[in-house]
Amino acid sequence: PVAAQVADPERAVAARQRLEQIRSRFNSDTEVALVLEGLADGMKGIDIQRDLGLTAQQYETIITRLRRGIDRTEGWAP
Repeated sequence: PVAAQVADPERAVAARQRLEQIRSRFNSDTEVALVLEGLADGMKGIDIQRDLGLTAQQYETIITRLRRGIDRTEGWAP
């Protein structure tokens, strides 16, 4: 239990740093940035689609750009 309490703040900081790296990589791609913000807020894909007025195909295309952009530099880690 003590180790888990110590790891949680460290993991949260690492996750925030990773998210900032990904955000900066896609700051010129508005669609990816908007989807990424939804995912970071804990939204599900269907909710993001609805909020942004995207079709399922448009959403999947954006997710593919996100995934490939991450794959190119550091690898995809869902």
